[in-house]
This record gives sequence, C-alpha cells and structure tokens, in this order.
Amino acid sequence: MPKAGQPWIAWTKPRTALLMQLYAWADQRAAALRQYQTCAALLWAELGTQPDAQTTQLYEAILAGRWQPQRARRRHPGRWRLRQKRTPHPCPEAPTPLISREEETAALEHLLLDPACRLVTILGPGGMGKTRLGLHLAHCLQGHFADGTFFISLTSVHAPEYLVSVLAATLQIRSRADADLHTELLAYLRQKRLLLVLDNFEQLVNSAPLLADWLRQAAGVKLVVTSREQLHLQEEWVFRLEGLGLPAAGGAAEDAGAVQLFLSSARRLRPGF
Repeated sequence: MPKAGQPWIAWTKPRTALLMQLYAWADQRAAALRQYQTCAALLWAELGTQPDAQTTQLYEAILAGRWQPQRARRRHPGRWRLRQKRTPHPCPEAPTPLISREEETAALEHLLLDPACRLVTILGPGGMGKTRLGLHLAHCLQGHFADGTFFISLTSVHAPEYLVSVLAATLQIRSRADADLHTELLAYLRQKRLLLVLDNFEQLVNSAPLLADWLRQAAGVKLVVTSREQLHLQEEWVFRLEGLGLPAAGGAAEDAGAVQLFLSSARRLRPGF
C-alpha cells in the first residue's frame, strides 16, 4: 500500500467507527450500517483494502443487534439525539471520477433498461474496477427507477441471514419482534420499483437463490451484482469486465485508459505529477 494513502486510512477508520456508534446510539441503525458500507466501498475502490477488524466487529454487532451503548451515555438522550430520517439514502458519493469506462457504462445502462433483463453480474477478477463501475451505474440510473437506486457493499457479509439484514437496514425496513425479516423484505420489495447494486457478492454465491426469489416475487426490482464468480442463475446476464486499454502503437500514451487511471491516482497522491 502506498505510504501516501496511510494517513487517509488512519483518519477515515476512527471517524467511521465514531459515526457508527453515534448513529446506533440515536437508534439510527440503518445509518450506522450505511456509514460502514460507504467506508468499505471507498477503501476498496481507492486503496484495495478493508476497514480494520475493530470497525468490522462493531458493524457486525450493530447488524446483529448486539451493540449496546454505555449507560452513562444514556443519561440525557434528548440532548444529543440525532434527528431521525425515514428516507433511505441510496448511494454513497463517488470518491473519484470514473476513468475510461464510457462504453461499459452505456452497455450496462442499455441492458438494465431492457425489460427482459432483471439481473446483471459484473464479472471480473479483483482490482478490475467493478466496485467503482457499479457505484457509477447506480448514480447514472437514479432517474429511471421511481423508488431509487441503492448501492450496498457486502465486503464483510458472509452469511445469507446477514444479507437480508443488511438489505433491510439499507431500505429502512423495521421488522416487528414477532415477524420474519425476509417475509417483510419481500412484502416491501413487491411494492417498489428500484435497482439494487450488490457489491462484492463472491463470498455469498451460495446465497444466489435468494436473489432469484426476490426477482420472482418483486416484478419492479432489478439487481446488479459485482462478483469474481458467476452466480449460475437462469435470470443472470453476465457482463465480463476487462482491463483498461493500453497505449496503441503509434498513439499518444495519455489517450489510453490504463495510463489515464495511473495519472489520476498519482496526482491524488502527489499534485503536479
């Protein structure tokens, strides 16, 4: 990892954990989980790393409903309570411009606006830019889905029950204590017209039948999955993401996508490069 990126990580991770605790303390569980997902997506897209173990443990505790604030912090809850918002926040802001993926973006938009296409897997090895492209796609298609587009990082999700919990929290579905969360999620999705971008799905490939179930029961839902592995679902359309182009013989080096990405990364670390 470049040393220039280490101070940014050192600043980002404690800030993320603090905000997660503040949101959870204020009973804004969805916002706490979203804060982690945003951090995870940015760290992976920018530096190829993940949140530290302590922050991930905090995320898992909040997700499972195990996190409890210290009692001393509850003495004056009204004084510090954050204002509750019921409107889901769909996508984190893109940290950097998307470099040289115009053709891929146009092709994916065309697929997802086709009524026959309900599930697209952006397939490719690690470091290919799947996360960044998926986030960009979610922003580009916001105007085409009446109930929004949602980007959900699954970097630290490894079990089907957590997948349902993360999605329900992102959509701010509050389940009754005696209710089945998956049943309530399906009831919610049946009423919506939205796009879900599920990032880093490879560790959840065995949970792929859940996605097929959502699509069968919720006609207005479309899915984009970024993954290193194919899902092997009947509904799946596979979009294989290739590397950025190298300089052509006799052409200007700076016109090549790979060179543009390198220069953009270098200038963020060393302005004037």
